Amino acid sequence: MEQLGATLVQTDAIRKRLFVQPTYSRTESAAVYREAHRLIRVGLGAGKVVIFDATNLREAYRRAVYRIAERAGAVVCPVWLSTPEAIVAQRLHQRQLSRDPSDLSDATWAIYRKMAPRAQAPQRPFTVLNATLPADEQVAVLQRLMSLQAHC
Repeated sequence: MEQLGATLVQTDAIRKRLFVQPTYSRTESAAVYREAHRLIRVGLGAGKVVIFDATNLREAYRRAVYRIAERAGAVVCPVWLSTPEAIVAQRLHQRQLSRDPSDLSDATWAIYRKMAPRAQAPQRPFTVLNATLPADEQVAVLQRLMSLQAHC
């Protein structure tokens, strides 16, 4: 994310790069997350700020990222994006009507409904970000959070 001076590691982008026809199988997802974790290690090892954009529904999955960051001596600031379900439905419907080229996700309403009940909030302190805000306002919130990163 250029505006934040950070390296963005995005599972949707990794999946598209590794798999021409993604199936979202367990094996495929494991490969995506292995690559994401490798990229996070590389970025943190180079002293960069890394933003990990991934669903990360379960705390057990996030622990691997926490360990990577801690080994690199990085501060971990979990951010939970919150969007009312009605807006999620509207956005996913709009995705089916007209595709934004910058939107790498293949998620549909059916996928959202399947995944949503499994979501667990982080067990560490975290920031809730209102994902209904315009993107520039979300970036401004993240910039503020990064300036306060010692308090995460």
